[in-house]
Amino acid sequence: MAVDKINTEVKELSEFDKKLLEEIKIEHQISSFRKDDTALINYIHEGIADIDENNGVVTDYDEDLISRRLLKLYVLFADNKQLANFKVYYSNDYAERQRFYFQKYNPNL
Repeated sequence: MAVDKINTEVKELSEFDKKLLEEIKIEHQISSFRKDDTALINYIHEGIADIDENNGVVTDYDEDLISRRLLKLYVLFADNKQLANFKVYYSNDYAERQRFYFQKYNPNL
């Protein structure tokens, strides 16, 4: 079984990555003395993939503030090695987002 290589060094970050990383660090009181943000950046990208797959669309995290909140919480829980708990605690939020996007793109159903 092949395992995808995990990004071990942060290259140039997009403006979105920089902005979201700073928000996460402030809101969740992550130390500014943390030497390496690679893990947080990887968690952001993993969270985007997870939420987008659930939503069934490429989510605009600047417009969809509920998905943005979920993404920030995903990063917090992932950073604390608690993703299983995140999935339990926020499964209803995931279901609501999935319903929202289904209704948005299938208005006649």
